[in-house]
Amino acid sequence: MSQYSDNTWKLMKQSGLACILVGAESGDNNTLNYMQKDITVSDTIKLTKICAKYDVKILSSFLVGFPRYQDPIKCHQSVEKEIKTTLKLINKMFKIYPRIRMMFALYLPYPSTGLFKQLQDLGLEMPKKLVDWHDYLMSAEDASKMNIRQKWITSEQARRILMISVYVFFFKDPDSFLLVTSKIKNVLYKLFLKIGFNCFKTIINVRWKYKYFDLPVDFYLYNYLRQHSGLG
Repeated sequence: MSQYSDNTWKLMKQSGLACILVGAESGDNNTLNYMQKDITVSDTIKLTKICAKYDVKILSSFLVGFPRYQDPIKCHQSVEKEIKTTLKLINKMFKIYPRIRMMFALYLPYPSTGLFKQLQDLGLEMPKKLVDWHDYLMSAEDASKMNIRQKWITSEQARRILMISVYVFFFKDPDSFLLVTSKIKNVLYKLFLKIGFNCFKTIINVRWKYKYFDLPVDFYLYNYLRQHSGLG
């Protein structure tokens, strides 16, 4: 879409275009080549500037945690580099245009996908039954008790990826509060939620500024409140 002409963008905007899903996937060109993505970091930056120009919200997905080596230590170092370079790109995107909902996911292997054979060669512990594949899926509720089978990523890295995706990026999205509370009629309840939202947002802004994601007490608190508030 970064190759579309201005006339095409104007027509799309006039037709009601309000949001697009972008598979940016990584902030590292070598990783993009490894994924055979056929885009570059520059393409993502260019598209972000275009969306800012036409005020088209972006849903942007990123994928980290790819296996590269048989040595788990080297893999952990490689994943750490992926995380840092991707966060660097995301930071640039936010500065260009804040109306972005980022999605940060851990790479999960599935049969018949492009990298699956390579993962087998790296010694991946394969589930024996279809139902066992759920162990590879991560939810916010599992953040404190994750069983990470992937040898190429640490449990701390997996927890950090999950925390950034479901917690940090939720509060970085300027449209989140309106989206969650749009159907709430009780003014006092909405005011209470607004105060809580702003408290969490202040914490998130500090975490994001310093890229500090350790001691995730606020993340666990957010998960608890989210589960018991009925807001999803």
